[in-house]
Amino acid sequence: MVINHSLCDHPATPAGRAACRKAGGPRVEVVQALERLLAAEDLTLKQRRRQPALKFLRQERWTIRLAAQEIGVSEWHLKNVLYGRTRPMEQVKIGLTRLVGRPVTELFTEEVRAKPHDPSKNHRRGLS
Repeated sequence: MVINHSLCDHPATPAGRAACRKAGGPRVEVVQALERLLAAEDLTLKQRRRQPALKFLRQERWTIRLAAQEIGVSEWHLKNVLYGRTRPMEQVKIGLTRLVGRPVTELFTEEVRAKPHDPSKNHRRGLS
């Protein structure tokens, strides 16, 4: 069965066409299914990069700014670490364990713990 996607109201992407086919063709339900699919994908990516340390800091009522001052690093670096854009320096690992009272294994994902911080890498080019 061939579906004419020119009648659909979804983005012309493979994900859009797949959602359209899954929903049975060009209807309002297709657009709704696509929106749910895209929202779930975005949320999953953000959640995957965000570090558990952020949740623990919030539970202990620490702001990123105050935690960075207490640890002795820039707010910019701590924010990038917590949102998964860069790897933490040893100073951050030690400081966060002291602030929230949890081990490093609970504060950071395995991917982040796998390699040490490299100050020569730019966070915009990938996880440094």
